[in-house]
Order: sequence, then structure tokens, then C-alpha cells
Amino acid sequence: MTVVVCPKCGFRFDTSYGRIMACGNCPSATIGNCGYAKCPKCEHEWPLGETSTETHQYGRRVA
Repeated sequence: MTVVVCPKCGFRFDTSYGRIMACGNCPSATIGNCGYAKCPKCEHEWPLGETSTETHQYGRRVA
């Protein structure tokens, strides 16, 4: 589970959920991890790894 927080609106979501809800029209969505996240709430898109990650409950850093 990779949880990110949108730097624009603060919405917290799993990247899989974001890809299903916000990346449907993007041709890169079919390849899986394109290196970006797109917020399903405000549609802001940003590169993963830029202050958007949270620590998983098991102490691993996820992104």
C-alpha cells in the first residue's frame, strides 16, 4: 500500500486508487507506475517523492 498526500489540497489516498480514479485518460496509466501521482480530488499532478509520502504503519517509507 502506497499512501500519498496531495501537496495542493491535502487529500490522502492510495496511489492505486488515484490511478483508477484520476488517470483513466492518460496513456501512461497502462504501464503502471509512471513516477507521478494525480489527486482524484483536485486533479493536481506531481512527481512521486516530493513531500507527498507518508510512513506506512510498519515504519517503511512509501512512495
